[in-house]
Amino acid sequence: MAKRIKVYGQSQKWTALGIVAAYLEMHPNATLADLQKAFPKNEIGNEIDSVDNISGKKKSGDFEEKLAKQVGDMDMFLTLKDGTKVAFTNPMWPADKFQKITQLAQRYDIDFEVSETEKGAGKRGNYRLEVLSEKKKFNWLLWLILAIIILGIVAYFAMR
Repeated sequence: MAKRIKVYGQSQKWTALGIVAAYLEMHPNATLADLQKAFPKNEIGNEIDSVDNISGKKKSGDFEEKLAKQVGDMDMFLTLKDGTKVAFTNPMWPADKFQKITQLAQRYDIDFEVSETEKGAGKRGNYRLEVLSEKKKFNWLLWLILAIIILGIVAYFAMR
């Protein structure tokens, strides 16, 4: 059964992270490689990597160091089934990049809604997921077999 999930994010960066969380909800056994394939850097302009790799990279410039620190400090990461913590290498999502990840989200049946939060020191955003529906496959073969069995029973008793 395929799930349809809606992400409610308190900013574009939290919504983007929520989109990946929704993907993981739909594909709980996904690996880092699976995420990198589902959300390729060349399509969204941002990369998913392990938090250890992000934190370990020595980046030049104060701005990039602050971004890498933000991933860990604000818990802007997701934990895979194998225990690997993953995050976007850059948690910031300008409009053009955000539009690209939302297009991928729609491809995976993930809806989203962004709402602004109060800004200020000590304020932390978040996201939440809501399962909208589960599509149930209508199995025609099962119903056909059941109908044949019922017709067989009716015919048996009619012949007696």
